[in-house]
Amino acid sequence: MQNLMTQSTIQRIDEEEPVQAMLATVQKVKDEEPLQAKSDETNLSPTTGSGLPRQLKSGIESLSGISMDHVKVHYNSDKPAQLNAHAYAQGNEIHVGPGQEQHLPHEAWHIVQQAQDRVKPTTQMKSGIPINDDAGLESEADVMGAKALGIGHTQLHKINQISVYAPSAKTTQLKTTINNYSQSYTYAKNKTQMVGKTMEAWLDPAQPIRGQSANLNTSQDDMMNTIRDSYGIKGGNVVKGHLLNDNLGGSALSNNLFPITKGANSAHLGYVENVAKLELWKQGQGIYYRVDVDGAANINTPEARFICLIKEWNPKTNKTGDQLLNVGVTSNLNDYGSKGAYHDVEDMDDSSEEVDREKNPKKPPGFSNPANSVGGLEDFEVKLRNDDNSKTLIPNIKWTRG
Repeated sequence: MQNLMTQSTIQRIDEEEPVQAMLATVQKVKDEEPLQAKSDETNLSPTTGSGLPRQLKSGIESLSGISMDHVKVHYNSDKPAQLNAHAYAQGNEIHVGPGQEQHLPHEAWHIVQQAQDRVKPTTQMKSGIPINDDAGLESEADVMGAKALGIGHTQLHKINQISVYAPSAKTTQLKTTINNYSQSYTYAKNKTQMVGKTMEAWLDPAQPIRGQSANLNTSQDDMMNTIRDSYGIKGGNVVKGHLLNDNLGGSALSNNLFPITKGANSAHLGYVENVAKLELWKQGQGIYYRVDVDGAANINTPEARFICLIKEWNPKTNKTGDQLLNVGVTSNLNDYGSKGAYHDVEDMDDSSEEVDREKNPKKPPGFSNPANSVGGLEDFEVKLRNDDNSKTLIPNIKWTRG
C-alpha cells in the first residue's frame, strides 16, 4: 500500500474540520495530507450506516485506546480507483472501492497511525504527489487490523460512545489527551486477555472527557471469574481497576483496566486519583498523569503495583512543572482482604517494605486524614456540582465514583 494525496481531497477535509489532528502533518507537507491505500485482499462484509462495522470498531478501539466514533466509511467509492488503489484512509475517512471491503481492517489501523501522527511522506511520485512507502507501517496495519477483527467478536459489545479529543486545524492551545497501552494477561492455559500496561494523560480542567464505568467491559469477565476462583476471592474483593479513573476521563476499554484487589483500588482512589481531582477541579491546575503497571501479567503472579506520577502541566505552553506525587500502590491477590499498600516510589526503590495506608505517616497534599480523604473530596464535589458555573466547567461529568 502506498500513502498518496490530492489537493482536492485536502480542501474538502479542511472544510469539514476533522477531529483527528492530522493537519499537523498537512502543514509540514505544503498543506497536503497523506492518503493511505491498499491493494491486497482479505474478507469483510459492508455495514449499514457510515461508520466502521461494530465488530471491527470494537477491536480497533481495544487495541489502540482511540475512539473510532468519528470515522466515516465511504463504500463503493470511485476515489480509490482514481489513485490506482482498492481502498485508502485519510484523516477520519476511509474510501473503499466496490467489493473491496476486505481492506477495512488494514485501513482502520491506518486511521490509528495517522491519529498518532506517525505517517510522514517518504518520497514523491513523478507528478509530485507525496508518498509514504514505509514497510513497517504497512506490516503493522496488516497485523493489527487482523488482530482487531478477531478481538471484535468478543470485546466490549456494550461500549459504543467514547469521547476522545484531538485538536482541529485552528486550535493553538493543547487540550486533554489520553493514551493507553496494553499487554496480555495470561489467566489459564492457552487463555490470555488484554489488560492495561501504561496510561499517560495530559488533563486540562477546561476540557474534561467523559469516562466509563468498568462494568461496561464484559470482555474481561472470564478472566476476572478465573482469578476469583483461583484465589478463593469472593465477589467484589477483586475488581477491574482503572489506570485512569472514569471520573477523570478513563474509558472502560481493556487497555485501561487491570485486575487489582478492592483494597488497592481504594488506596489508588484515596492517595492518587483524589489528588488529581483536587488539582484539576479545585485548583484549576492542568496535570500530567501517568500510571505504569509493574509486575508480571500472569494469574500465577499475585502481586502487581500501580506506579503513579502526577506533575503540574500548563496546557498553553505544554510544559510540566512541579511533581505532585510519585507513589506506588500495591495489589496482592493473596491478601485481598487488606486495605491496600501505599508508598513513595523512592522508598520502594530503597526498600521492599510497604506501608499500610492507615498507618502511613506521609499524606498526599490537600488531605488532613488519609482514611477520610475520599469523603472530604466527595463533599467538595457535591458543592461544586451544585454551583451555577459547574455545568460550563465540567459538562456531563458523573461526579460521584460508582
